[in-house]
Amino acid sequence: MSDARVDLDAILAEVRERVRRKRESGVYGPEVEALLRTELPGGRRLLSDDMKDPVGALAEALDDEVVYDPTSRKRFVGPVITLARRVVIGLVRWWMAAVVDRQERINRLLAATYD
Repeated sequence: MSDARVDLDAILAEVRERVRRKRESGVYGPEVEALLRTELPGGRRLLSDDMKDPVGALAEALDDEVVYDPTSRKRFVGPVITLARRVVIGLVRWWMAAVVDRQERINRLLAATYD
C-alpha cells in the first residue's frame, strides 16, 4: 500500500472539466442531453437535484412511507424468525419513539437558533 493520498476534489474537478470540454465540442449529442434530464427509474431524485431545492427535497423525504415486512420466507424456520422479528420490533419501538422525539426537539432548537 502506498502512503499517497487521493485528492478527490482534484479528481472531480478534472472530470467536470473533461465533461465541460466534451459538451462544448459537441461530443454529447442531443440524445445524451435529453437523457440527462429524464427521471431515473424508481423516481428518486439525485442529490445534486435535491440541493437545488433542499426544502422541497426535505418535504418529499419526510413524506416517504417506510414499510418493513418482518415475515421470513425460510421453509422451516421462517415462522420462528418472523415471530422473533416482530418481538424485537415491538421491544424497540418505544425506544425509537423516544429517540425520534428527542431528535425532533433538537431539530426545532437548531432551527430556532438559525431564525
